[in-house]
Amino acid sequence: MNIRSKTLPFAMLAVLAARFTASAQSTDAFIVKIPGAAIASSVTLSTAGGAGAPGQTVEIPFNLAAAGTVAPASFQVDLTFDPQILTFTSARAGVQLAAAGKGISSSVVSSNGVRLSTTGSNQDTIANGLVAYASFPLAAQFAGRVTVTLVNCMSAGALGNPLSTAGTAGNI
Repeated sequence: MNIRSKTLPFAMLAVLAARFTASAQSTDAFIVKIPGAAIASSVTLSTAGGAGAPGQTVEIPFNLAAAGTVAPASFQVDLTFDPQILTFTSARAGVQLAAAGKGISSSVVSSNGVRLSTTGSNQDTIANGLVAYASFPLAAQFAGRVTVTLVNCMSAGALGNPLSTAGTAGNI
């Protein structure tokens, strides 16, 4: 039986496995991918924001909170903000990211957005807590507050399985 890449109903897998077992040779391989298989885990990336005076640089913390059976080993998040008030300057790893042997990279994706992504090739998971900081100088005319929104939040387990991921905004 020669099956290449096909999407099959779950009930068909047992029948196929029995046929492959009966005719398997030592060089045969059987790989099953179940599209849309749910992983009972959720991750939330959040910031409480920060405070600062006009013209000063504010470093805001980002936290990770995971619940479920699979802990995240990586994440990515886009930060959006008002470019008239904030300018992104840098990011650095927080204590939980460093403890997992990982770093953080940043790339500007637009005038009002920056992407933060974990770096590192190990499969160690990231514990709940402080994972990153982002620095923003406040405009000289800043008054009141400005929101930093977390969008396009993604995370994955050690085997690369995507996890349900949400983001919570904060104010400066």
